Amino acid sequence: MALYTLPIEVTSDAWDQTTDLDGRQFRLSFAWSFREEAWYLDIASRDGTLLAAGLKLCEGVNVLRRQASSDLPSDPLVLLDMTGAHEECTYDGLGSRWVLFFGTP
Repeated sequence: MALYTLPIEVTSDAWDQTTDLDGRQFRLSFAWSFREEAWYLDIASRDGTLLAAGLKLCEGVNVLRRQASSDLPSDPLVLLDMTGAHEECTYDGLGSRWVLFFGTP
């Protein structure tokens, strides 16, 4: 398996995008929590069936680590701080300083 960068373009504090993972299309819903100052992710199948909800995007953590569904991708989905500082993601930095990676190197 290869390691892929997921394209993310923050357009507001909540948006959906369709992304190919493991050769299948998934709907990724991103939302910013103003209270927690953190990004959250929901993953749905192409037809809209919710597969995982409320996954907090924490730097260096596989957000799929506790998900046990064969409908979800099997490889890790990890947010990394590209500066190497290993700080948590800010509102403005998702998709630029903090990049979401899928797969294994």
